[in-house]
Amino acid sequence: YFGLGIGVMDLHYDINTSYKEYIDWTHVPNGSKGDFDLGTALSTNGTGFNFKLGTILRPTDYWRVGLAFHTPTFYDMTYDYGAGVDFYGIDYDNNGNLVSGNASTPTGRYNYSLRTPWRFMASTAFILGKKGIISFDYEYTGYQNMKLDDDYFGYPDENQWIKEDMKAGHTFKVGGELRVTPQFSLRAGYANQLSPIKANVLDHPIEIASTEGVTTQYYLDKGTQYYTLGVGYRFGQFYTDAAYVHRYNSSYMYAFSPLFSGDTQIVFPERASLKTKTNSFLFTLGYKF
Repeated sequence: YFGLGIGVMDLHYDINTSYKEYIDWTHVPNGSKGDFDLGTALSTNGTGFNFKLGTILRPTDYWRVGLAFHTPTFYDMTYDYGAGVDFYGIDYDNNGNLVSGNASTPTGRYNYSLRTPWRFMASTAFILGKKGIISFDYEYTGYQNMKLDDDYFGYPDENQWIKEDMKAGHTFKVGGELRVTPQFSLRAGYANQLSPIKANVLDHPIEIASTEGVTTQYYLDKGTQYYTLGVGYRFGQFYTDAAYVHRYNSSYMYAFSPLFSGDTQIVFPERASLKTKTNSFLFTLGYKF
């Protein structure tokens, strides 16, 4: 069996951030008091397309082999941004009056293109008579081949950092289904998604992470595991499925970007190790035509 798909993707992302400080400098002459509010706004929009090719081979009635290739998604992106600050009474002017005011950057727009990783998938499945199925899947994702581009600079440094810091991503999956009765089935699965970040970067990060606005933290992914359980029931043309998914992710978090003076690193944030566990429940009701 052969398949071909064309995907059209739409992306929209908004983030508004705010940072406030209330100041009480009572230790200085004439003690200065006041506050300021720094705000930033960012909106990213994009459309893209990709192609998917796949084949399923059936060497025997009880054995399936699948191969698939997904091209990168080619995005055209638009990036709108702006920032502003309001302040009051942070200091006194020459006449002894509290200073207040506001300032803002002009709203800007920037266009660029993004090429996401390509993916290759291989799978095999064994049909256990009429009682069940067991399957194994492997996915290769070429993160090191991602690319940014525009009509001005072409991102030579960023694209070089991608090649130096990223590696291929590998995902392994195993799953099975047992048909208890002709209508009722049980399912279970496990997936291990390895980190696409090179070990030397995880252990000794040296690149400057570009953070924006007042959301300065960033993360380095160390890998994710998934554990799933499910049940299914068929009645006539209708079917229901219920599933439980436990997601376990490990990562490093840094509170802000490294600070440099020229080529000399003067401040580097402490690293926090995060373990994130997420539980999801899904329910599906369907009808087969």
